[in-house]
Amino acid sequence: LKCLPVYISYATKSGYENSNVYKVEIPENEFGQDMAVGITLKPIVPIITETEVILQPIYFEFNKSNITAEGAAELDKLVAVMNEYPEMVIFAKSHTDIR
Repeated sequence: LKCLPVYISYATKSGYENSNVYKVEIPENEFGQDMAVGITLKPIVPIITETEVILQPIYFEFNKSNITAEGAAELDKLVAVMNEYPEMVIFAKSHTDIR
């Protein structure tokens, strides 16, 4: 049984959600040749009302002060809004529990 190389890639672009992991197996007959892999990114579309930008909850890693990858993606939505509306003033708050 011969193992084929597997490549893992991530895609990012300003104004778009980061991609999930894409695993690509290179067929033996194409190894060493150029190949293109299509990756679709979703535009960041936050919900904006008259008084707030609505985001999903932003969670912290268990027993750490780091936010999760999903939380970072939500904050990317806020960054996109702030870039689109630079005059916007925001109020952000956070809390953690004893974990």
